[in-house]
Amino acid sequence: MHTFVMKGFLSKFGGFLHQLNFMFLFSSLVSFIDGISGAYLFITVYNNIGAYGLRLALLINKVCVTFTDYPTGVVADALGRKRSYSLGLALEGASLVTLSISREILWVIVASTISGIGVSLMSGSLQAWVVDGIRKYSKNLKEDLASTFSLARCFSTIAKVFAGFIATFIAIRGYWLPVFASGLLMIILSPIITLVGEENYGKIRKISPKVMIEIFKNCALK
Repeated sequence: MHTFVMKGFLSKFGGFLHQLNFMFLFSSLVSFIDGISGAYLFITVYNNIGAYGLRLALLINKVCVTFTDYPTGVVADALGRKRSYSLGLALEGASLVTLSISREILWVIVASTISGIGVSLMSGSLQAWVVDGIRKYSKNLKEDLASTFSLARCFSTIAKVFAGFIATFIAIRGYWLPVFASGLLMIILSPIITLVGEENYGKIRKISPKVMIEIFKNCALK
């Protein structure tokens, strides 16, 4: 019954259907991989460099996301939404690999900064790509988007539940291994999204010095 309803819902998107199916699969895979690291990320950083290092890593990551979220949105518009997501996923993966094996505070600072930039690059990129694709076929954009992202969240939640079980078995070999495995899989998966479907862009197609000045002005105002 659920399969029939899903097929009926997705069939309205015509030529964008195979790309939308890919998005469901890809986002579920990313959620699965992210779920493998889960709480083990905090455990790993705490065991490697202590409570102070963990607090510092979280602070740096949050500050970096705050200051790069808007500029990276402009980068995604110019570079392309899928390319932006791919780059962000690779950076996040690299940061996880680094955090899993590093026992020096300097490398944790570097990894946390890279992670913040990666998260900002991914933030909203895949969703914006889907919105622009659906807009071409939808007669009721608001309703179709709500249904589409609801399905995506459902798949992602299921994927994370399975990831938790897998991570438990991986951690038997070492508390840091789920984090390392998650990061490595992100790096491997990152280029795949650029190979399927058409790229789309935002209103800003070229980043000029004038555009960069406006970006930093808006960041300062925020």
